[in-house]
Amino acid sequence: MDLETKAELTAPSEKMVAITGAGTMGRGIAQAFVQNGFKVKIIEKNSEIADSAKSYMLKGLGKLVELGKITEEQRASFAGSFSFSNETSGLKGCSLIIEAVNEDLTLKQNIFVDLRRVAGPDVILASNTSTLSINEIAASVPNPERVIGLHFFNPAEKVKLVEVIPGSKTAKKTLEISVNLMREINKTPIVCKDYPGFIINRLLLLFINESIKMSEEGITAVKDIDQAVREGLNHPMGPFELADLIGLDILYDLLKILGGQLGDRYSPPAVLKKMVEEGSLGRKSKKGFYDY
Repeated sequence: MDLETKAELTAPSEKMVAITGAGTMGRGIAQAFVQNGFKVKIIEKNSEIADSAKSYMLKGLGKLVELGKITEEQRASFAGSFSFSNETSGLKGCSLIIEAVNEDLTLKQNIFVDLRRVAGPDVILASNTSTLSINEIAASVPNPERVIGLHFFNPAEKVKLVEVIPGSKTAKKTLEISVNLMREINKTPIVCKDYPGFIINRLLLLFINESIKMSEEGITAVKDIDQAVREGLNHPMGPFELADLIGLDILYDLLKILGGQLGDRYSPPAVLKKMVEEGSLGRKSKKGFYDY
């Protein structure tokens, strides 16, 4: 047995976590912890992304003051409770590290290999993956009992749901601590098995995919499908509005992954591929199914 597997997993003695990746999800996850009293170390090698994330988080804290949800004193305290680094060497004291990079299995596995070199054996390693197998990610570390999936949703600082996904070797203690931590940052943790798409993406991606196919078939216009879903299903957003918010490039990649795992009904339509190739990525490019 590897010596690392003998460590005793314990709940964090200090409210300190780390996030690797400061993109859309990483910065939102970091803010969710910060605004609930945690210290957060954020690892991001790209300085432009790090600067953008810092501005986003400071703006978010300012908005909470405007809404009367926190005081100016709390804002100042929270603003001083997160820091950025381009290296993983300064993670001492963190009891939880969450990886929040792109949906690329090799990339995630390499990050976990790096993390297990700098994180003690009692540190929980979590992935924010939305489609990839926790078991496959956990295979990159010698003690997979401390690896778990924590799938947040965009915007992570606002959406309550977090899918908690234990792998086949995840320890019960890892699951217990993770669920309690999610509750501590005012999230609603739902535990589900390590299965392609977990809960939400398995439902959502099929829903969006079918909506795109309906549009291609000429059943009705994009805006009318969105309106029908909003008013008929009582959804706050239609499938095309949501696709533009997610990012069509991200949606395309997720559909390719699930298409390979769950069959052709999840495979991305040709029109989506064409839009991505043309750079129409949704809100972030100012053009997707709608113009912004």
